[in-house]
Parts: sequence; structure tokens; C-alpha cells
Amino acid sequence: MGTNMPSYRGPAINWILARMNLWSTNAAQIGLDESEVTALNTLAGTASSARSAAATARTESKNATRNWHDKADEAMDEARELILKIKAFAATTGDPQVWVLSGLSPKEPPGQTPAPDVPSDINAQLLDQGFIRLSWKGKGPAGTRYDVTRMLPGEASFTVIGDTNKKRLTDDTIPAGTSQAMYRVIARQTDFAVGSTILTVRFGNANQDQMIGQAPDLKLPGQRA
Repeated sequence: MGTNMPSYRGPAINWILARMNLWSTNAAQIGLDESEVTALNTLAGTASSARSAAATARTESKNATRNWHDKADEAMDEARELILKIKAFAATTGDPQVWVLSGLSPKEPPGQTPAPDVPSDINAQLLDQGFIRLSWKGKGPAGTRYDVTRMLPGEASFTVIGDTNKKRLTDDTIPAGTSQAMYRVIARQTDFAVGSTILTVRFGNANQDQMIGQAPDLKLPGQRA
């Protein structure tokens, strides 16, 4: 069974607990007092409980952080919608007080609408239902929308599976038994678009594998260099 206790806490506690029955039963025969064994058993048990509590706390912290990010994203998306509404109201009424009372700045002089950023940092999260939650980063002027496209094994081209003005979308249409899915996010603004690199998500393991690769030459309407 080995005589050297591991140097790391987790394995060491497991090592101790694995010997408690033997040490308690044979305390006198191995030169120990039963009270010593009892005290060690209590300490090891307390340590094991603390380890479980620490693991639970880490999971709760991770979930709480994800929830915070989700709620913040939702609030920011809603704020953007209200800002657009305030700007539209100011333009309709022509009342400069709208800007003062809202704490916003007047619309900049007309000019060429800037292109949205290329969507980046695309991430896929596997949900309990087997859905894939996609998220990405990228800035764009008001009115920017995102087409989320997907290509499955056996398909020859990407197909739009969702259109959103947010930077996240859940794919709940993945066929059962799919081995992998390739995703590409396209940011659209008026008559031009810019597309992200391809994110390949492979299924079948305990943790899905994500791989970002360069996108092939996909023709987008009005794409800017």
C-alpha cells in the first residue's frame, strides 16, 4: 500500500482516510493510542469536508460570474435600444433639450457609415440541453446586425441559423449525433458585411473541443478590405 504520504493536500487526505480503519482497529498493535487515531480521523474528515466546500464555492463563483456577465450584457443591450429610441425622438421633435435631459450628445454630422468590426473571440459553450451558446466581440455603428452561419458535416456551404443585434446566440437546432459544427459570424451594416474566422466545435468528448481556423474566401456583399 506504500508508506510515503503524498505531498499534495488532496492525495494526502485520501491516503490518510484510506488507512483510518486499519489504524483504528490495530492501534495498539502498531504503537498508537486509539485517541490519536480518532483525533487524526476527525481532522482528515474535516479537511475532506472543507475540500468539498471549496469545490462547491468555486463552481458557485464561476456560475455567479457567468450570471453577472449575462445580466450586464442584457442591460447594455437594452440601454442601446433605448439610446436609439431617444435619438430618434430628438430627431423627430428637433428639441435640443432632449440631449440635455438625457445626458446624451447630439448625433454627429452625416458622413459615411463606418464598417463594423470583424467579429472576434468567438466562443462556444455547451449547454445541458445539448445546445450551443455562441458569443463574440466586436463594435459596430447603430443598426449593425449579426448573421450566425453554420456548416455541418456533409454540407457544402454555410447556412444562416440566426440573425441578431446582440453578440450572442444559442444554436438549438443541432441534429442528434452530430460530430462537429463549423460556425462563422458575419457583421452586417447597410450594404456591406465583414465575416469572422471559422470556429469548429467538435463533439463526442466530455469537454467539447473548440478550434478557430482561418475562413476561406467567402464572398460577402460589399465586404471591405
